[in-house]
Parts: sequence; C-alpha cells; structure tokens
Amino acid sequence: MIDPSQVLGLVATNWLIIADQSPESIFDKDCIVLAQLHSDAVDYPKSSMPVPLEKIPRLKFKARPDWNRPETMNDSKSTNYYPSQRAIGRLFREIELPALDIVQRVSLMQRKKLHEEEDDLLVAQFGRVSLRDDDQVDVAVYGRISKFMEDADVVDPDYRAWAFTLFDWYMAELRTICAAHTISSYRDAMLTEEEAVVGTIVAKTSQRRHRGDMISNLRDRTDLQVKSVRNELISEDGFDTTLRRAWALWRVTQEERDLMGARTLGLIALGVIFDTIKEREEEDKGHN
Repeated sequence: MIDPSQVLGLVATNWLIIADQSPESIFDKDCIVLAQLHSDAVDYPKSSMPVPLEKIPRLKFKARPDWNRPETMNDSKSTNYYPSQRAIGRLFREIELPALDIVQRVSLMQRKKLHEEEDDLLVAQFGRVSLRDDDQVDVAVYGRISKFMEDADVVDPDYRAWAFTLFDWYMAELRTICAAHTISSYRDAMLTEEEAVVGTIVAKTSQRRHRGDMISNLRDRTDLQVKSVRNELISEDGFDTTLRRAWALWRVTQEERDLMGARTLGLIALGVIFDTIKEREEEDKGHN
C-alpha cells in the first residue's frame, strides 16, 4: 500500500517513462492524464483528497528506459531496460561522473588519517603568527584583520586554547555525522568532509528515496553544527572579542589543516571574520 504522500513521485516517474516509451512523447494522452494527477497529488496536503492508484496510467510496455535503471545495476544488456533515444537517454549515456572514484580515494585517506590522529589535539605554545607565503588566502586574511587588530601577529594563549577546544568538539561531531549518514554497507564506512559540507552523498544505492532522506537529515545536522560554531564565536562582549575568537580559530585551522574538519571549520571562522568586519565598517560609515 503506497502512502498518499508518496504518490507524487510515482506519478512523476510514470510521466517520464511513458513520454519516453510513446511515439507521441509528452503529448500522449496518458501523459496529459498524469499531468492532471500530478497537480492533484501536489494539492493533497491541502485538499486531503488522495490520488487513487487505479487512475494512474500504466506503462506502455514492461521494458523501461536505461536512464531509469538502478544506479547499482551494471548490466547494460538487461532486457528489462532499453537504450532511450530521447534527450534524457542520450545525456544519461554520455555523462560520466568521476565523483565516486574521487570520493572513495578521499574517504580512504580520511579514514587513514583518523586512525593516525591522537585522541586529543595538542595545544601549541604561545607564539607569533607564521604565515605561508604561498597561501594567498591566509596572507590576505591577515592583511585584512591586522587593520582592526594591532596585535594580530600574536594569538593570545587563552583564545588559542579556547579555539583548540572548539576544534576538538567540532571534529568529534563531524566524525559522528559522517559515520551516521553513510549509505554504504561497509563496517567502517563514512562520508568525506566534503560530502558533509556540500550536503550530498555520492555513493551509489538502489534505494534512492533512502539516500534522499539521508541527505535531508545530513543537511539539517551540518546546518545545526555550523550555527552552533557561529554562536560560540559571536560574543555578547562585542566586536573585539568576536574578532579575536574567530582569528584564533582561523589560525588553529591553518596550523592543523591536515586534520579532518580543519578546512570546513576554517571557512566558518572566515565567515564570522568577514561578517564582523563588514558590520564594523557599516557602523563607521553611519557615524560619518
């Protein structure tokens, strides 16, 4: 028994397949019927009138277009699927996505680094900021922030220790998120940091709806985590404290850039730095 809220996807899929199977394409009478049923299915939450399954037109024949083949199915010669000659079929066969291979390599490297890391981050000693001349972003950020912090070349040890504590928490949370939202069946499988931040899951699956649900949950979790970090950085004490916190966190992520979470946490810190400076500049303009 299909839940009424799931009928929308069935109607949309049948419309695409029948348009592919029929010589009349989208002008087939069944496609016209499906278009109206799609409208009715969209209105279901408001009207409470579900679309009867018996009204949904059946496919023209059993074989489906190749673009509808489950992504985990590699047998392109199966008689259950035919090579679609529509634009969607031609695109399906022409486009190659190397993302899966890339993600698998990144994931392997990520897991290897995690096994090599110590349980706790080691807080480096108080000292002067050391910039990498070949890192134009780091140099540019330093140049920008030094206009508002005369002592930007030295990170206060208290802020530094605070930043390492936040980094430690963020890294642990990110590991949990990446492990909890994988759709792979491997025991130690986990998403890459890039997948978590972009909000997608590259791995192939025969259960597309399950992946959609996992992606939705993944985005909710990462969004909440980002907001939590920003809330920690933004201080009620005002501009100076917020800027010093964000600068300390940015420096820590630069020094520990090879650790999982460093790159994405650094982006969050940068966002707070730029937003804080922008607000100060707008305030200064208003006073002039």
